[in-house]
Amino acid sequence: MRFLLSIVYQLIILPSIIAHQRLFQPSYTSVNVDYLAHQNEYSVPEPSYIQFIGCITFSGFQQLLIQHGVKGIEIPTRDGCILLCRNDQPFGLAYFSPHSKSCYCAPKEEHPLIEWVAKGLDAEGNCGGLDDVSVDYLNIPWIFHGCYTSLWSAPYHSEIVYDPVYCVESCQSSDGSLAMLPKLEEHGWLCACFREPTEGVLGRQCGPGVWQGYHREWINVDGSSEYTFYIS
Repeated sequence: MRFLLSIVYQLIILPSIIAHQRLFQPSYTSVNVDYLAHQNEYSVPEPSYIQFIGCITFSGFQQLLIQHGVKGIEIPTRDGCILLCRNDQPFGLAYFSPHSKSCYCAPKEEHPLIEWVAKGLDAEGNCGGLDDVSVDYLNIPWIFHGCYTSLWSAPYHSEIVYDPVYCVESCQSSDGSLAMLPKLEEHGWLCACFREPTEGVLGRQCGPGVWQGYHREWINVDGSSEYTFYIS
């Protein structure tokens, strides 16, 4: 009899208990960008190039190549350039010119100069005309999330820097967000560190006088990524 009851428990009762536990097991999720985008009445940028550092002029790009005695590699797309540079300079910069279909994989020390900064195509890190060159930093510890007219939060620290790579590496790992503002009149970038996620006014083309916002990416145990930021 006990043997029969044991079989009934294993075949019928136990599976039912397990199914019930799974049904009512709580799940924990972080607020993510896709969710906020649908909840917000404004159009939240969703950049394709989350390692965006800026757009520069083609003449600045040529100056960089001449200065270091190198030539760009012919690549048809920005994505292809980034892929190439991930292998060649995984801790460096990917410069791509759609005008000349030219890609240059540079160490991070060969950063763009402030006088090279050009106006982008949109607020999502896409570079505009044929004369513009995109710059992506492959080892950036932040996720680029858009360009903004102004930021409503006050940073706990800000300073003028002459290297945008230094800016994105300068804020603490515990900070919620970072923003930098190309300021031609001050010959550098205003670099700002925030304890909390940034808030700002949306919809400006990236470039001189426009904030570039970045947030942290949190890696879960299962390898997936989630991140939180608030835009109004």
